[in-house]
Amino acid sequence: MREFIMIPRNIAGKATKVFGSVPETVKKAIDYYRSSEMSIPLVIDGVKRYKNKVPVTCPYDTRQVICWASQAEPDDIREAIDSSRRGKEIWNKLKASDKADIFEKAAELATDRYRDSLLATTMLGQGKNYYQAEIDAICELADFWNFNNYYRIKLANNSVPVNLTSNYNNTIKWVPLDGFVAAITPFNFTAIGGNLATAPLFMDNSVVWKPSLQAVLSNYTIYELLVEAGMPSEAIQFVPGDATIFTKEITESQDLAGVAFTGSDSVFNNILKTVYGNVDKYRSYPRVVGETGGYNYHLVLPDIKDYSDMNTIVDKTILGAFEYSGQKCSATSKLIVPNEHLDYYIERLSNKMERLQIGSPEIDNCFTSAVISEDSYNRAQSFINENSSKVLAGGKCDNSTGYYIYPTLLEDHSHELEKKYGEVFAPVLSISGYSPDQIDDTIKHINSSKYALTTGVFSNNQVYFNRFNSTCGNLYFNDKSTGSIVGQQIFGGFRKSGTNDKAGSEHLLMRFGNVQTTKFSYRLSEDLKLN
Repeated sequence: MREFIMIPRNIAGKATKVFGSVPETVKKAIDYYRSSEMSIPLVIDGVKRYKNKVPVTCPYDTRQVICWASQAEPDDIREAIDSSRRGKEIWNKLKASDKADIFEKAAELATDRYRDSLLATTMLGQGKNYYQAEIDAICELADFWNFNNYYRIKLANNSVPVNLTSNYNNTIKWVPLDGFVAAITPFNFTAIGGNLATAPLFMDNSVVWKPSLQAVLSNYTIYELLVEAGMPSEAIQFVPGDATIFTKEITESQDLAGVAFTGSDSVFNNILKTVYGNVDKYRSYPRVVGETGGYNYHLVLPDIKDYSDMNTIVDKTILGAFEYSGQKCSATSKLIVPNEHLDYYIERLSNKMERLQIGSPEIDNCFTSAVISEDSYNRAQSFINENSSKVLAGGKCDNSTGYYIYPTLLEDHSHELEKKYGEVFAPVLSISGYSPDQIDDTIKHINSSKYALTTGVFSNNQVYFNRFNSTCGNLYFNDKSTGSIVGQQIFGGFRKSGTNDKAGSEHLLMRFGNVQTTKFSYRLSEDLKLN
């Protein structure tokens, strides 16, 4: 392991504006993937397998098949688990410095030679505009690898206690978990797929990776990038397929050592129940790491009275609620404002929402595009239709060419929508007002939410700041609820928002390692010799 490494600098994006032009090189890459309709294999023990292929369509142009994804059968998953043992042996024949070089090279490839491919596959497959795709698939992905390199070296270098005597010395070191780690990754962030599939590798584990079907094109691009960077192809078993079948097979294996998951809380609940129910089968107690949903607030406190400040809050709320069609676990779900300014916020939000350009992310100046799938579209449409009397702005749904749910604002003064529906995961924002004598109840309501992921609090009065300690895992004062940066705002929530292991920090890596303590005695002690 290297003895010293500089703290990384975050990768700077080339797209500096929310609205902007799509580079010609990216458009050309999108055209390539449109025309090629690639076949995505399973990769087990480093060998590609093409079987049970299903079409994956573009969310904003549902006539377009973007790839054909192989689907793993139970036997494939069991073989991948068996192969992960060999993958672990191959991975750990490499020196720590060589592993660090691989991830350093991977970060370079993501920002250079693979840049257009990662952008194109993320835009075409997951419906992100150019600005959002770059933040995700380039900047955040490379940041995860660069910072995890730094954290791993930091953990290794800080592992020796000062406890040396003339007779003995104590040391500690990190060793891998006893078994394999299963990575179950979501559609909405390419970088999350790349991080959860590789974070266990930094701690010398092997991984069985099930990507989301909707993100399989960008996620397979990551796999190919890693192999080109020098990662042994056996270190990660790449097994797209049905989530229920995958979960059943991994949780039946005695070698399950960990699960790295991002997705809905209902799915995570089922994983936890299954793992806990099977605990007698396992050789160890599996480390289950999960980042789930969020119902995220923007709260404007009474001291905000300047209209310039209120306009800034409107802009931040639109970005928080509607960027990437609200398909972020950190997306702003509700804006709560003083009653005296409620009408102003509604008017300003409505006016700005009307001017947002919604359409294909391949078009310049696109703000956001379609939701990810027919299921997502149907859920959002049903929600809007059932609550049509509460709609203040937006509310349009159109699936004639893609799964388009247009940004929608609803009133929810008694918090009925959040209690009944919780997270909608679509471009939907509710708004409510409160009177000055309700501020304590309003803060109490936010602090007692089922979810505890992100919250934005807007105030210039520091007297309020310490009243939100139990609110969530990522708390923002005078900023929107989205946009955490690796190494700066390490990310994760508690309560029903996850296990709060903080992606983008050493805390996540530590969940995939065991600490071993070693005592070195320099001579056999005679003090305890038996007669």
